[in-house]
Amino acid sequence: MIDHLLLGVDVSTALTVIIIGLIVMTIIFFLKTKRKNPSMVSSKTNHHGKIMLLKTPPIISSKIPFLGCALDYLQDPISFLDRVQYEQSHVHREGLFTLKLANKYITMISSMEAIPNFPQFFYNTSEEDISFYNVFNDFFQTILPFNVIEMETFSGKSMKKLKMMQHKIIPKLEDYVEIISFQLQRFFNVENLSKKKDIQWVHEQSHHRSFQFDPMQLFTELVLLINASSIVAKELGTIEEFRERLLQLFPKMNDGLEGIALSLPSAFQVLFPNVRAGRKAFLDFTTLIRDILIARDDQEEQQKNHQREQHTEEIDDGEENSNERLDVLKILSTELRACSQVSTNGQTPSWNEIFQKHSESFQSMCAKLFVMIYAGSTVCKSSAYTLLSVLNHEHCHVKYMNEIHHIYTKISSTSTDCVAFDLPSSFFNKEFVLHYARQAEYAESCVKETLRRFTGPLVLRKVMKPLTLQSHLIKKQSQPHTTKNEDDSDLTECYYQLPMGANHFLALSPYHYHHCSKIFPNPYEFIPERFMTSSSAAADMKSGEKQETFREESIPTLHSFNQGFHAFSAGKHVCLGAKIATIQSKCIVGCMLSLFGGSRRGFSSNEGSSEHVRQSIPPLRLATPLEEPDYSVIGIAKPKKPCYVKCYVCGTRNDS
Repeated sequence: MIDHLLLGVDVSTALTVIIIGLIVMTIIFFLKTKRKNPSMVSSKTNHHGKIMLLKTPPIISSKIPFLGCALDYLQDPISFLDRVQYEQSHVHREGLFTLKLANKYITMISSMEAIPNFPQFFYNTSEEDISFYNVFNDFFQTILPFNVIEMETFSGKSMKKLKMMQHKIIPKLEDYVEIISFQLQRFFNVENLSKKKDIQWVHEQSHHRSFQFDPMQLFTELVLLINASSIVAKELGTIEEFRERLLQLFPKMNDGLEGIALSLPSAFQVLFPNVRAGRKAFLDFTTLIRDILIARDDQEEQQKNHQREQHTEEIDDGEENSNERLDVLKILSTELRACSQVSTNGQTPSWNEIFQKHSESFQSMCAKLFVMIYAGSTVCKSSAYTLLSVLNHEHCHVKYMNEIHHIYTKISSTSTDCVAFDLPSSFFNKEFVLHYARQAEYAESCVKETLRRFTGPLVLRKVMKPLTLQSHLIKKQSQPHTTKNEDDSDLTECYYQLPMGANHFLALSPYHYHHCSKIFPNPYEFIPERFMTSSSAAADMKSGEKQETFREESIPTLHSFNQGFHAFSAGKHVCLGAKIATIQSKCIVGCMLSLFGGSRRGFSSNEGSSEHVRQSIPPLRLATPLEEPDYSVIGIAKPKKPCYVKCYVCGTRNDS
């Protein structure tokens, strides 16, 4: 099906069809679209004698056919939403409203006071009523040949095992931090950095060299390899051939998730070059997974021959350790092969046979692997923004480094393994990374504060059934001003009937919860202490200093949902990888700060000497100002202009 779309499309025919279709859609939407569609209102009296209003949310659109208010939203999402929410809550006194963005209708609350328990409704309502998975499928439809969720490649038993392993990796981090340490050491090797095209190298005075980079770009490869090799398949990060193929394919698949194409029918999506390249890259990704599985079979055959010469106890110990590692590919491929074995009269089919004869099931398995890798790729932005924010606030930089030094001193005094690594290279040591992952509370608070400040404006659920939401009690227009002592019979209950359909969504705005001054005082300031325990924050205070309140935790409706913190979702669909993502970000940032933080061990300036000496070099710093965030991108925001970081390294005898 995909090959047909890629190779069999006649361009002239397709252009003719799309032009005619656009003309028809333009006429239809021009006739239907208005600036503000008034909500339909009816009323009835409940058993207490109060008037109950039944309404549909007003639709906010524009006079531009088809696009609705999409252009206004994309130009500045936050300013646009702030303006519309204010108009609807204070001027029109509406609790809910619906935005028309291209062919999508997105309903959201006008204020947190309008529906105080909205997070509970949003996160805990059943999948049959408002669906997370349908939004999930819609997002990936441009490059995947089917819905990821609906294509069942594995049974409930395997799904249960997969979820258990995801939970297991959180308390048992040994395998995970080993991969982090390995990838950090490989990536931040000066020789490896010198090969990066997006790094600008400069020779400084006093035998120093410096380089500038945009962390939003530089961290992409590092995060991709950590996620792919730690969760999906270790070979994606450790075997050069597989690693390089993944690095070539993933950006194409990522670019294939074209935002504009999502609003068009699937027949028109193939007209976008990025979508075509993304679909082809996905097919190449399935070939990559097949080759990894073939290599595993060859390795297992060699191990079977080798095990004949080994003791049984050693073999059993090795098997037990391998089962502890989270290997999604192993879980999915084991069941796929078992299902395929039924059609081969009990004989174990090769992966080439499965790849050719059961291509749909194999592609479905690969789609799930890609989605897992993609979900982890958001760590790139959170890591980059954490580094930029810490460097942008000197006191945060100092506290971050002090915590690294404290943990290093504590570990090196009791561990002989850590002594072999100095402080700058401490993150190349597995034991240090393990302790740092568990103990670095300030670093974790910096990551969470970054997510609070820069998480995007909308999280969506597709409305699957007719639903009704109760809004706040609003006063009758005949009596706009009432006192606290007046009878509440002058108040009116308002119920909103949510529109439903293929293009109707319900939205929650993490941004507006994260920047509500009632929940987070001084919300536009970067204050990591908001997420620290009171005892930890108190330990950093000077004697006699009054502790400030950086976070309000007394709002009853917020208690079940992280006190207004929505970066990792909540309820039934809370992110299972939240802990892993946080550990990954704080380790990447910590490695950068310690490795390029100042004094460095380098070669002696004497030509005949190989002795290492201490050289004093400047610490890393921001090379360009940190711009305001751009929230028009998916997920976590990014600076409106690239922000560069400057790092210094010691000169070596091989410098030229």
